[in-house]
Amino acid sequence: MNLDNKKKGVLMVLFFVLIISVLGFFYLLHSDKVPEPVTYVTKQKREIIKTTFFVNEVVRLPTSANITQPNSSSGLIRVGIDSSTDALNFGRVFPDMPVRKYIELENSEGYDVRVCVRRYGSISPYLNSSVDSFILESGEGRDVMVSFVGKKLGHFEGEVDIVIRKMRYKELVPLLYWMGC
Repeated sequence: MNLDNKKKGVLMVLFFVLIISVLGFFYLLHSDKVPEPVTYVTKQKREIIKTTFFVNEVVRLPTSANITQPNSSSGLIRVGIDSSTDALNFGRVFPDMPVRKYIELENSEGYDVRVCVRRYGSISPYLNSSVDSFILESGEGRDVMVSFVGKKLGHFEGEVDIVIRKMRYKELVPLLYWMGC
């Protein structure tokens, strides 16, 4: 009987060690976050941020828009939409005027990656993206729409970050489906 109690005790200890190890592993996975920018970029920038389990490629895009009142006294209504690809400049627009830009993404890695779209700055309340977080499978391409609809007059700026999260260890790629950025 004494031997059975020892076996039960050892099994209980092993069970608790296993549970704590699994919980610790998932805590490490979820705490491996890409930090928010301290200052906003003025031109497109690409960064590689390595953490315990991930290699995060962050494409930082400067973002701006001017909301102005329509002035039709001259008979002309002037708006300006910027078509450059190195920034998300929504140009000079009127209140409640929607403007859309598209970001083309393609996964050339040999495995799936997680992509997250993050918005920062005074412009962020007026930005929406067609998707904020998704898995981009190997060889897959996708366009992400970023739209701007300003409500009040003024100049708004900030940054949109595209975070491409890759696993450092390919065996852990299936965990991307449960992870954020």
